[in-house]
Amino acid sequence: MPAHKSAILGLALAGLLALVAFKVHEAASRRAAAGLAQSPLDPILLSGRAPDFSAPDREGMPLSLSDLRGRVVVLNFWFSDCAPCREEMPSLETLARRFAGRDVEFVALSVDPSWEKVDAFLASDPHLRGQRPTYRVLLDAQKSVPPRYGTFKYPETFLVDRDGALLARFVGPRNWAEPAAFELLETLLR
Repeated sequence: MPAHKSAILGLALAGLLALVAFKVHEAASRRAAAGLAQSPLDPILLSGRAPDFSAPDREGMPLSLSDLRGRVVVLNFWFSDCAPCREEMPSLETLARRFAGRDVEFVALSVDPSWEKVDAFLASDPHLRGQRPTYRVLLDAQKSVPPRYGTFKYPETFLVDRDGALLARFVGPRNWAEPAAFELLETLLR
């Protein structure tokens, strides 16, 4: 790629990251002005390529991050015995339902040792009411993917743009069912 095109692409990505940060800050400011708690989204802005990986779904079909190119990806690392992960999952399901059929893919990558633990968690989630989640569930029993992202605290969630570039990282649980999360994804889908 010529240097001038690379520079333009870099400026466009920097502008998008600034817009994401502004939208999150703007939503938090509106909530504060209304006397509501500050938005707990507080992303860490990132740049660079998202590390590609492949992990199987419940049916054993592998899915790689590169398979999702062209879509915004919400990538969540979790495990079933993680209390904050269990607390966060219903709001992730709410967000996934709200954006179903749009150009966004939700991937919940579990580092549980087996599908039995994942299945037991999903069966016990009252928010799902016995249904399959709207988000994709993958298993990384060897725990090889999270270190490639520098994950150190579960849950952690990453936003990846349509071209596979990292946009943001969220360390710890978040309420994905709040307006700031909806606004953030709407901004990325424009």
